[in-house]
Amino acid sequence: MFESPHVTMSAYVGLIFLVFFSDRYVTSLELCPVWNYLEVKEGRDDNTFTCSGLTDQQEVSWVLTNSVVKTCPPVPPSCTALAYGYFSVSRTSNQNFYITIKATRISDLSILGGNISCQTKTELKTCQLDIIYPAENSQCQVQFNGNTWQITALCSVSKVRSSRNNYRCFLYQVPEASQGSSVGSYTMEVIQARSGYLSGTCNMTSYLPPEGRYSYYVIIFPGNVNVSATFHGNNTISRPISTPNHNCPLYLNEGDTLNCSCFVNDTGNPPGVLRWNSTNSSKLEFKNLKKSQNGIQNVCTLTWNNTVYQSVSYTLIVAYQPTWINFTINTEKSDNVFVHERSTVTIKCQSDGRPAPRMTITKVRDTRILKSRPMGSIIKEDQIGEITYTTAAQCSDADMYRCTAANSLGMKNQSVSLSVRCKPGKASASSTTPIILEGQTSSFELIAYPNSVIVTKYFIDSNNNNKETPASDDIFHVDCSSNPQLLYKVTCTVTVIKVTVNTAGLYKAVVSNDLGSVALIFVALPTKINESENSEFNRGHKAGVGTGLGVGLGLAAVEAVALTTFFLVRWWRRKHHTSKAKGKKENTPSSSRQDISSDKAVELTESAGLEHESTYENVGNSESGQTAIYTNVEITNLTSKKASKNTGKVYDDLQFKDVGVRSLYASLKTTNAGKSYH
Repeated sequence: MFESPHVTMSAYVGLIFLVFFSDRYVTSLELCPVWNYLEVKEGRDDNTFTCSGLTDQQEVSWVLTNSVVKTCPPVPPSCTALAYGYFSVSRTSNQNFYITIKATRISDLSILGGNISCQTKTELKTCQLDIIYPAENSQCQVQFNGNTWQITALCSVSKVRSSRNNYRCFLYQVPEASQGSSVGSYTMEVIQARSGYLSGTCNMTSYLPPEGRYSYYVIIFPGNVNVSATFHGNNTISRPISTPNHNCPLYLNEGDTLNCSCFVNDTGNPPGVLRWNSTNSSKLEFKNLKKSQNGIQNVCTLTWNNTVYQSVSYTLIVAYQPTWINFTINTEKSDNVFVHERSTVTIKCQSDGRPAPRMTITKVRDTRILKSRPMGSIIKEDQIGEITYTTAAQCSDADMYRCTAANSLGMKNQSVSLSVRCKPGKASASSTTPIILEGQTSSFELIAYPNSVIVTKYFIDSNNNNKETPASDDIFHVDCSSNPQLLYKVTCTVTVIKVTVNTAGLYKAVVSNDLGSVALIFVALPTKINESENSEFNRGHKAGVGTGLGVGLGLAAVEAVALTTFFLVRWWRRKHHTSKAKGKKENTPSSSRQDISSDKAVELTESAGLEHESTYENVGNSESGQTAIYTNVEITNLTSKKASKNTGKVYDDLQFKDVGVRSLYASLKTTNAGKSYH
């Protein structure tokens, strides 16, 4: 069909010779573009190709596959020809040689073969021919993708064909006020259509460029079609410049739902991603919060281009009411704790809660707060509250103690009973020694624990060196009972049952438990004497007893009793001696005791001063037959002290041994039975 190329062995030898010994006019031929294909477009007559790099002395030929299309000598003369009706060949300058393939004149483009060459005697340049239908109806879009942090571009081609299956897209990036550059080459995915042509798409990705504004275009093959890409979104690359924040609450209560978000004013472009480490989103949500979730650290990060630029943290604080309480006395885990009087008592309470609870240790019955601490801060780490109260135990400290732990969400409390073991003692110092008439009672308030007490009764014989002898059960009895609320409080009630002139006097009831005892001192007197005795008694009572009791109002109880008893004794002795002497005058030796007038009683009272509280010194230690010595002492809470020495004169003058003399009423007759005195 075409001329055979004149390529002989001598030509190849000459070509080799020229390669090694060429003169200064020889240059390299250029024919193929960078993609190594010469595209022949269907239905087009402008398929022109240029062989350049010729010299003035060279003859040049176009060779289609293995057939020479046309050979032209050096210029001049010019060489222009139409070969075979569809090849237009021309050489109008020594450097360039042209060929145009008129595709509209060729019914079957496959006759063009596979390649075309530009040949001189010394050089051959060959390119592959690609019979194409250029990309038609092509559209391209590009965007900066914030999910993948890439440039993503998509081109679609509705009609295209290439005999060499050369389907490609070349993406170019153009910075603002700068020249464009190639981003990359991408293969087109094509689909065969019924018409024999194809459609295709190009998916293109690349790394994000530096900050700035950009535009893009795409070169599509076959056809070398230039398509400007439409930008989707913002075509500016910018980094975030602000710091993220959140709207999460300072704290929530147990059982609440946490629902908050983190946000930022500027996320950059493409937009950065805000996400909590615990939820992988910008929203932070936890339902039905538990106290075990307290302290969980949540971090919201602003990530841009796969790099963390900024972050903000949030510590979850879960407020909860006290869930446990630990209340102990002397570290004993018991509801009832027993201690000895004067021993050290340590009351300690612990509890949890957020905020740390307000705590109090309270003595329950009198609601007295012994120790407290305020409610703590909700943001502090340590949420265990603790208070301690220490004291030296007294018998009156026996009580129910309660620890209360409370915050704004709830409360817990625990109670422990404290019992203080103590020996019996008077609840308060007594200012009087009671005189109990026959048939009457007198109560003594004591403290003692254990409150199961034993009572021992004694008569104090002042005529026999105050010797103590067991008292008869028919003279008086003692009933002791404890307070059901304050168990350490004991009330002992003395009831005088029957007293005669022979049994009247000073008595003692010793109340004991296994720790010790206390003595209750009182005077027991009869209430009935006969008429004549009553007349004489009234005169003695007015002159003596009345004076003694009147003076006794300014003295202590026992002094008043002693003075009263003394006058009664003097009155009884005067009456007794008068009766025996039948009217004879009584002669009293100088060593004998004299009558004590009212003036003398007042004088004795003044000498007694204010040291008037008295009781029995050897409290509770007397046994039957033991001689007890009385002094003026004061007992307060089971402790005693000696009275002042000024009180001795009263007892010396009164001859206190006369108190309780059995014969005081011995000579009294019972003619006035039924009458009483006070």
